[in-house]
Amino acid sequence: MPDGPPAASSTLIERAHYGSDPEFEDALYERFRRDFLGPTWHWEGKRVGLKAHPLRNGREATFYHLTTNGTEEASRTLDLARAERIGWIRPLIEKAEREPTQVRRWLERRGRQERIHLATPSFDYLVVLTDRGEYVLPWTAYFVAKLHSRRKLRSRWEQFS
Repeated sequence: MPDGPPAASSTLIERAHYGSDPEFEDALYERFRRDFLGPTWHWEGKRVGLKAHPLRNGREATFYHLTTNGTEEASRTLDLARAERIGWIRPLIEKAEREPTQVRRWLERRGRQERIHLATPSFDYLVVLTDRGEYVLPWTAYFVAKLHSRRKLRSRWEQFS
């Protein structure tokens, strides 16, 4: 059973409520703007930044990393489970600081980058931040649908703990 959203105000933005993909994407971007493009916010003393480039349709790269899937920037495609939960990202990041025992946290290195992984207790939702020294970037976030993938995340967390 999924944990559900990290906070009561982080409900799903369901595709079924919109007449077209562009309308749905506009609603997703509005939530992204509210959560990430408003006043500067900090997490554990570091500014939360964004990867702005490459811009696509006038929208930041971070927005697409949080709502789409794929290895090539130009050909990423909408991932409904990921996109519909865009409102879960900031609450989970904030909860990791405010209530650290309620969020599973571990570090992993990707090349020279240190990535901070934040997961719900059941490992059904994951947010990845990149630590850039003076600031952190939300790198990606996604719903973890498969049980074996959740077990794998739990194992990585246990190894770190």
